[in-house]
Amino acid sequence: MFILAEIGRITAQLRRAQDLSQLQAALNAHVSLSRWQQIEHGCRNATIDTLRRMAEALGVPPLVLGILSWSDSEILSALRHLPQAKPFQTGQNIALLRKTQGLSQRALAQRAHVSVSRLRDLEHGCANVTISLLAHIAKGLGISLLALCALGLSGAQVLDMVHRARAAAQMKAP
Repeated sequence: MFILAEIGRITAQLRRAQDLSQLQAALNAHVSLSRWQQIEHGCRNATIDTLRRMAEALGVPPLVLGILSWSDSEILSALRHLPQAKPFQTGQNIALLRKTQGLSQRALAQRAHVSVSRLRDLEHGCANVTISLLAHIAKGLGISLLALCALGLSGAQVLDMVHRARAAAQMKAP
């Protein structure tokens, strides 16, 4: 999946910009070295919680890990026409989008190729979700993964996060 390769590439770029070894970064994020390496190589699906810890260890918001190389116009285009929602409340926002589109949990589950019980658990906040699962759900809703993850944030807020992370990626630690 392309998004996993992009997350891995950006993670490696941010880590190198801070002169951190993979081991140092993994320890800072409280993940195993092998997990860190797999994610950097784009060949391991990660949970949102793991990506959050990795992003925090690198000093950036998790949202930017998959979009740092996007242009500002690509980011703003992906965020157009979204309903008002609570930032960083993924499960609740999936339910909001599903209901806005008049979809039942069963209908969205079929579109997203996930089980109804998994979707229900996610909507209720009872499941830790992976990037690939979120990508399937976003596709089932007819939106980008960025739009799903940035729901409740303004375009200006997302661009500010990206611009700060870009600056951090280009700075070398002393």
